[in-house]
Amino acid sequence: MTLKQAFLVRTPDVIHVQYMAPGAMAVAAARLAGVRNILATVHQPYTDEHGVHAKVLLRAASLLSDYFISVSSVAELSWFGSTNDFNIELIGKKKVRHFTLHNTVDVKQITFLQNEAAKEEHYTSLGGLLGSDFVFGYVGRLRYEKGFDILVDAFRMVSEKNPEVRLLVVGDGPDKVNIVDKYKNEKCWDRIVFVGGKTWEQAVKYYGLMDVLIVPSRFEGFGLVAIEAMSASIPVIASDAGGLKEVVQNKQSGILFENGNIDELARAMISIYTDGPFRAVLSENAKKRAMDFDTGIYNRKIKELYGVLL
Repeated sequence: MTLKQAFLVRTPDVIHVQYMAPGAMAVAAARLAGVRNILATVHQPYTDEHGVHAKVLLRAASLLSDYFISVSSVAELSWFGSTNDFNIELIGKKKVRHFTLHNTVDVKQITFLQNEAAKEEHYTSLGGLLGSDFVFGYVGRLRYEKGFDILVDAFRMVSEKNPEVRLLVVGDGPDKVNIVDKYKNEKCWDRIVFVGGKTWEQAVKYYGLMDVLIVPSRFEGFGLVAIEAMSASIPVIASDAGGLKEVVQNKQSGILFENGNIDELARAMISIYTDGPFRAVLSENAKKRAMDFDTGIYNRKIKELYGVLL
């Protein structure tokens, strides 16, 4: 009721809910307030951990919304049992009420930040610390769902026979304590560099120090870090979890491995490390693929959608 009153005071033409718990409450409040146009966007695919009640709530909220958006086809399918690509003609005729509109990144801004990082002493000095070694990178929270432990297990296997590889870790989280306890006495430990949690701008600048980005997620609604790295012409090795397989074209703009398969990840890491020409092709294609998810494309589509409503 508090939200309803806030909406009544502001009298918005459109309410766009980023659907995360308790997203259904915001949708219901907007409808009770008589808001004419209600949109909602869900960012994560359904899992058993959500429980059936969460799916019922989201489906109910979708009935109260004019349009319900998913950031990936995998997410849409998991909640609704079917998928629709964004098509303004079908949307305008109300033939489609839920659809996928992929997340995007600002490719131009990422390119700019990469150029700025090349001028900054901090990044150049860290690059000197890493030396001429081949650098695998990780950017994200150190949590179970992000699969950081899977990456460390694979890196240990790779570094046993390839001591000239490094792992650069940008991020922090509760799993770091367990990782330290498990691997601090392993030979690979001295080859892992942790720089801690960073702002988005800072994290993006670290991509320039990486030869390959690893995204080992167990669950992933979309995979923005993969697109960010690809925008910087960095090839990506990613699990086939969630929306990642909609982003990374296997053996074209990166490599996909079976979710949770440590051995397969290790093989992918070795293949991209040992095959320079293959890596160069992936790097070139990565930048091209990233352009498919540029904010300019998203802005045009969301403007078309708002145009239908207004």
